[in-house]
Amino acid sequence: RVLSCAPAFGRVVAEMGLAMTLASCRGVVAAHEDFRKGSELWLGQGERSGFDFTLHGESIGFIGFGSLARNLMQLLQPFHCRVKAYDPWLPDSFLLEMGAEPATLEEVLSESRIVYVMAVPTAENKGLIDREKLAMMRKKALLVLISRAHLVDFDALTEAVLQGDIQAA
Repeated sequence: RVLSCAPAFGRVVAEMGLAMTLASCRGVVAAHEDFRKGSELWLGQGERSGFDFTLHGESIGFIGFGSLARNLMQLLQPFHCRVKAYDPWLPDSFLLEMGAEPATLEEVLSESRIVYVMAVPTAENKGLIDREKLAMMRKKALLVLISRAHLVDFDALTEAVLQGDIQAA
């Protein structure tokens, strides 16, 4: 019997999360598309409206801190990020032991440059990240959706991204 696929997929999903993060915070996809169109920017010519940043020392927030998040934490260690985590199912002592500062959902959203949505979908958290929660995010922050789309209001997310408030992967 298979009770959870997380042990088998944890490392590869975490790797994809890191790849999505690096591609987003360094503007890899946007730069590639600009290059294809012949409108690329070269060093000193400008930036992508403040979205490009380095991962080193950045503030990271986790919404949900299960096995996928713990696998991603291992990959993020060389970047020396400051990590906050919101997970109402886990005791603060466990989060601290894993290297994350326990935080409220509001603190994770408002204080993190990168927010990872990694919570397991439940009946209670459907649409948890709604328009109001997205508005709490820092301007130019990155939302990386690793867990199920069930947790995010996609109309609100699309609107926030198109308005240039945040970016998403």
